[in-house]
Amino acid sequence: MEKKTDTTRPEFITAFHFAVTFISADGPVSVPFQSVTGISSTLKTETVAEGGENRFMHTIPSPGTHENLKLTRALTTADSVKAQKEIIQWAENALYNFRITRKTVLVSILNSEHLPVRNWVFEDAYPVKMSINSLDAK
Repeated sequence: MEKKTDTTRPEFITAFHFAVTFISADGPVSVPFQSVTGISSTLKTETVAEGGENRFMHTIPSPGTHENLKLTRALTTADSVKAQKEIIQWAENALYNFRITRKTVLVSILNSEHLPVRNWVFEDAYPVKMSINSLDAK
């Protein structure tokens, strides 16, 4: 007997992981990170008085703002060491030598079969900050 699937109900993702891929002219480079934050946008509004009739105010949208993408704690695997070195070199060149090269950053949520469920694309991205956790000899 053939199993029927209900296509009217959405599939809920109960467990997921994500991938971060840097894309440039040299090709894609994937680096695993512990967390990704900053995927957010805010639409600002402006209040304007109606011309000739000051009793009425209108709220209109104005250009929005976007947070910086924050990638935290690159995770080292045997496959990712070369990729990590390339990304660190890219960040150091931008921050220390002011040689800025833009890349496209693709953040993908993956399901249990490692297939993308949702993607965010950040075009013309470049590093603005790099930090190392505090070092403590205690």
